[in-house]
Amino acid sequence: MLGGKWFWTEGWHKEDDEKAKLVLFRAAFDGKPDDTHIRITADTRYKLYVNGIHVQSGPSKGDDKIRYIDEADIGEWLNDGENVIAVNVLRYSFAHPYHSNHSLFASKVPGLYVEGADLKWKSHIVRTVRFEGEEGGFAPLHVHERIATDPAARGWKRAGFDDSAWDDIVEYSDEELPDILKPENLADRTIPYMRRSKVCFRSATDDAWDALISGNGQVTIPEYSDLSVTLDAGEEMTAFPHMKMYAGAGTNLEILYSECYTIPAEHGTIKGNRVDRDNGILEGYTDTYYVTEDGEWEYEPYWMRTFRFVRIRIRTGAKPLEIKSLTMEETGYPLEVKTEVITSDNTLSDIWDISIRTLRRCMHETYMDCPFYEQLSYVMDTRSQILYTYAVSADDRLARKAIDDFRRSQREDGLLNASYPNRNENVIPGFSIYYILMIHDHMMYFGDKELVKQCMPSIRRILAFFDEHREESGLVSKIGGLNRIDRFWSFIDWADDWLPTTGMPRCGLSGPNSLESLLYTMGLNAAAELADYIEESGLAKKCRHNAAAMRDAVRSNCFN
Repeated sequence: MLGGKWFWTEGWHKEDDEKAKLVLFRAAFDGKPDDTHIRITADTRYKLYVNGIHVQSGPSKGDDKIRYIDEADIGEWLNDGENVIAVNVLRYSFAHPYHSNHSLFASKVPGLYVEGADLKWKSHIVRTVRFEGEEGGFAPLHVHERIATDPAARGWKRAGFDDSAWDDIVEYSDEELPDILKPENLADRTIPYMRRSKVCFRSATDDAWDALISGNGQVTIPEYSDLSVTLDAGEEMTAFPHMKMYAGAGTNLEILYSECYTIPAEHGTIKGNRVDRDNGILEGYTDTYYVTEDGEWEYEPYWMRTFRFVRIRIRTGAKPLEIKSLTMEETGYPLEVKTEVITSDNTLSDIWDISIRTLRRCMHETYMDCPFYEQLSYVMDTRSQILYTYAVSADDRLARKAIDDFRRSQREDGLLNASYPNRNENVIPGFSIYYILMIHDHMMYFGDKELVKQCMPSIRRILAFFDEHREESGLVSKIGGLNRIDRFWSFIDWADDWLPTTGMPRCGLSGPNSLESLLYTMGLNAAAELADYIEESGLAKKCRHNAAAMRDAVRSNCFN
């Protein structure tokens, strides 16, 4: 395999790193080499195509302490004539983490790394796509697109494209690279690639569109039209929609992705019958796609979309719009369900189907608390998802990555980031205890002593934080409070009575929160069993002693 190199587009300027940008790279060559293996990664994300066919996406999510590299054997997609390797890189801003995808880390140096192919690369910055935050306040995704078609990139992934007007590339020297990006420091991928499988929409609100989504027809929208159609995927979906069209200049599409129909209420909307299109409305996030000149065009968002319903509003100009195909590829972690549940009550089969589908939608390169709103991996949510994964598949690869990710998020005070990978601070003290329980769960299912030993230093530091924050009564002191107001967020649950205090019992406004003392006690008990398992008897004894003291403190102070 040939040596690799980090490189970037010659057309990049300092101000380009203020916001997310798409940068296209292509290399054309003749014939099929003897060795068709390559290694590839990027800062921040890449999509690899060979002769117009999507091969894989990556790299696996890392952070500011570890970056991953992928391998690919591209021989299957090469031919004896002209070949094209094309890479679409999404670069998020290093300087503005709150205005980027929170779970995707960027370094100061944008770049693409390819090893194993000595090729002449050309590059092009797509300045007609803008990535936007999904909400005015907390917006952790920044994946929604405002697109104007780019004539300079039409057909760029295939042979025969003229890239003579594109920019050359600039190779980085070893001195220009941060240590984390140097090839010798890149880590091999630890999880499988996400699956991409073609599926169809179930129905549309128009007969012609029903034929289109089933692959049995095309749709033509007359000139100077303004119309909308709604597509139903039949279930919650994480997927990449793909539309091929012939469009005239001035055509505009607004594509709304929504989980369900909601019912208008006095204060916003409520979720009742989620498929009630007669009384409900669709709310969600919108992409826009504007055609700048006549021709064949394709629409596919860079990042996956989460939806049950998709509403497309189409406004044409002086020429009609011909939609030739509308498909989608479902994506997610390749979960192999090996468990089967059969009961005498057939209605419970729906519960099983819903549960498996929910797990699939929340499993990607990390576990996700919610694939529609945040796509962040929270310790407490992830622990529940991991337990279900163990029960239905005995696959612990994504769990091990989560365990490793959260361990690297540990702060100097011993607490973990509540959600990780995350470029921004988000500390919920009690969630660090769930990490201890996560390690205990893995011990009970897999009995991996080495993993427990690796995690034990982090567990000791978590316990030390809580031990250092005990007040004279013996309870854990007031260590947190309201979200975005206090230093830490003492979230417990979104119970109705706690909504005004952002998911925290009201007592936490002024003094100790008994639930944090109880969580600490759970962590001590789990840590004692972990210590026993790796024969650290002194630690086990100390944990049990402290757990008994915590129980006494709760009984003395929290009951009347």
